[in-house]
Amino acid sequence: MRGLEHIIFCYILFFPLIISLDNSLLPVFLIGFLIGSLLPDIDERGSLIYKISKSKYIKYIFIPYIYLLLAFLKALEFLSGKKGHRGISHTLIFGIIIFIITLFLTEFLFELFNLPNFSQSISISIFLGYISHLIGDSYTKSGVIIFYPFKIRFHGKYITGRNSFIPIFLHIVPLLIFISIFIYIKNDVFAFLTYIVSILILMKISIKISRISNYR
Repeated sequence: MRGLEHIIFCYILFFPLIISLDNSLLPVFLIGFLIGSLLPDIDERGSLIYKISKSKYIKYIFIPYIYLLLAFLKALEFLSGKKGHRGISHTLIFGIIIFIITLFLTEFLFELFNLPNFSQSISISIFLGYISHLIGDSYTKSGVIIFYPFKIRFHGKYITGRNSFIPIFLHIVPLLIFISIFIYIKNDVFAFLTYIVSILILMKISIKISRISNYR
């Protein structure tokens, strides 16, 4: 998937959470999802996350965070011997490291400037965005080894830039199911469970479709 596709996919995947958020948390989660959905591509210099981090208005805030993550990434790559795109940065291990770094860094900054503390919300939203990126890439042909050091590769047959947008549309269906249940039944628990089951079913169908498609 490309950067924009990852952002859209993340917002679709977590739309039920987004519409249930308090107004004070909504901007935090929207920004966190955006950042997290792009962060795994930190291992690629030409990625969208680098373009955002170098923009005029936020580079002095975002660049230190990026370099801190890069330092941990390089250390893990050295220890594991696994380098290149979709390596360590596309694993659950690095996602957990991102969560911990984000939590401690934001806690420190909020206390330093005596601001309302949204550190947990920021950390959770970035982590969820990160997970959505791994799920999205698991549909592509090259796939990802999410549970490294276990070498099980999750992949489909979608090709980035050619048909990798298809998983986005496959997840719109369960989203519409959720919205319908949420509006008409007004039962949050039932709606949430139905949404989760629908997501799992559609993911399974998506994988099946990718295996029998003519795309190479």
